[in-house]
Amino acid sequence: MEEAILVVGANPDEGRELCTVLEHQHYRAAAVDSLERLQEHLKKRDCRVILLDLDSFPVDSRYIRELLRNNTEAAIIALSSRTFHPELKEAMSTQISACLNKPLDADELFYWLRSICGN
Repeated sequence: MEEAILVVGANPDEGRELCTVLEHQHYRAAAVDSLERLQEHLKKRDCRVILLDLDSFPVDSRYIRELLRNNTEAAIIALSSRTFHPELKEAMSTQISACLNKPLDADELFYWLRSICGN
């Protein structure tokens, strides 16, 4: 199995489904359904990639900056049905590796995962 990936979104069914897709491609994945659980998980274990559903949680650039300050090895791939996120202007240019459109294109996701994880 490859690096650990955290799927963060309010819908547990979507999270489990995405984890299943990732595991079929030999990635270790876990789903969390709140930002609090994300913080708890990151205190216990390292993770390489955070797939963050921007439609589920009201995050801003400050939140992303703090999240990565405490988890310097993690990369963030944002997922969203929206094309514009003015509240994330700074984070989109410096801290978020990619923002993928929902519904998710699996080929695009795996391209970014290979780019970030180096395989």
